[in-house]
This record gives sequence, structure tokens and C-alpha cells, in this order.
Amino acid sequence: SFWYRSKRFFKPSSSSLYGFIDTSGQIVKECDRMCNLAADYYENVFKASTIFRPHPYTDSPPTVFDNTSQSIPEVTLDELLNTVISKKKKKSLDAHGLSNHMFNFLDLNYWSLLLNLYNHSFQKSILPSAWKDTRMILLAKKDSICPPSLTRPISLLDSFQKIGEKLFLTRFCDLLARRGLLSDSQSGFREHFRLQTRLLLFLEDIYSLMSNSAPVCTVFVDFRAAFDQLWYLGCIGKLRNLGIPPSYLNWIEAWLVNRRCYIEING
Repeated sequence: SFWYRSKRFFKPSSSSLYGFIDTSGQIVKECDRMCNLAADYYENVFKASTIFRPHPYTDSPPTVFDNTSQSIPEVTLDELLNTVISKKKKKSLDAHGLSNHMFNFLDLNYWSLLLNLYNHSFQKSILPSAWKDTRMILLAKKDSICPPSLTRPISLLDSFQKIGEKLFLTRFCDLLARRGLLSDSQSGFREHFRLQTRLLLFLEDIYSLMSNSAPVCTVFVDFRAAFDQLWYLGCIGKLRNLGIPPSYLNWIEAWLVNRRCYIEING
């Protein structure tokens, strides 16, 4: 395939991290000092953005939709077990020293207890606080000794919460499909859609215009730290304006807020 043949020309996107360069230009290799430098940098990256209010996403009059009382469908035991089985059994550890690999050794009877926990989470829009703890490891984007700003954070989420996220995502995608909120031109992060298809259609449009001597102008936009600096209330407000039921919005908000992480270097 195209990607199989072309990947040999790609350079590694990240590498191991062996040290930091601090603001004075000194090289720091002690793990404790590296963690402090990284924590100072990422605390600033993840701090709340300054939003000018009132804002149409959060302060506009609410629109009444016909699905405001719709609840999140309950999870069945068969669905839960199928979700667990389908997860890749990676051995990377989360903040509590657990991994998907351990699911191979967890007795199936325990999943009946977790089934009640997941359904209670969907009904009441609450999550165990421990499930919001994240282990963060850092990779160097280019050089193995670099400033914290040139590192790539990898967040290892709670193993049990990732099961809950998968269950919620199935229900959320079904809701989006039924309401027709995603167009066929949206290929990113969607099952059964490929980004390569959009790329080929984009090139076909350009070639068609150029063959007819029509002017072509393309604007590429890349939002810096789009996921790291997401405005939570604005995101939820926009979903509310699109007609997402309160039960889904409340769970998303509970999932987003009050998250914690710790940085591990050479652990």
C-alpha cells in the first residue's frame, strides 16, 4: 500500500528524553529537577484560558429541543465484556500501576460489579475521582536534550475509565448519527471513515479547477494545542446548542473537570 511503501522515508517523530535545557541555558539531567521544570511548563500550558463574557456558546438563551429528557442507554453485561475483549491488551501502566493486559487475568464475575458502576456513572453523571488520575510521560520531539517546550506529553489514562469512555463513545456516536450532526466530509476520528479519502477528494477538486484554468486558493489552519487548551464550558455550550441532551452534557462535564496528572521521567 501507499503508506507501507512511504513510511521508510519518515523520520522518527519522537525520541527518548535524557535532559532539559533550562531558561539559563544549563543542561539539567537530575530527574527531580527535570520533573519540576516540566511541571512548571505544563501547569502554564494547561491553565484556564481568558474568555471574554458574555459569549454565545455559554450565555445565549437556551434552545428547547425535543430530547431534553433523553437518558444515556444502560450498558448490558454482554456489551461490557465485548468492549473489554476488544481492547488492545497493552502493558503500559496507568497512574495506579494497572494496564489493559491485566484484564486477561480478571475473573469475569468482577465485571458484574463494574457494570453497576458504569451504569451508575451514566445515570448520575459522576466518576470515581481515582479514574481521573493520569500518568504523564514525556518524549523529545527532536533532540533528546531540549527545553520542556519541545517535549511531547503522553497521557496514560486509567484503564477502567478507558472502558467507560468506550461505552460512552458508542452511545454518543449513535446520538450524533441519529441527529445528523456530522457531515460526510468529517473523516477524522470516525469509524469507517478514512482521512485518505478526504485527501484524494481534495486533490481531485484542485485538479478539476486547475484543468479549467480556474483560480485555486487553499488555506491550511492548525490550531496550536487545540486539545490541551480546550475551553470546557464553551465546548459543552456548543454541544448544548446542537441539541445534545443534558444527560450526555453532564457526563462529559464530569469527565472533563477536576482531572489530575503526575509527570514521570526515567521511571
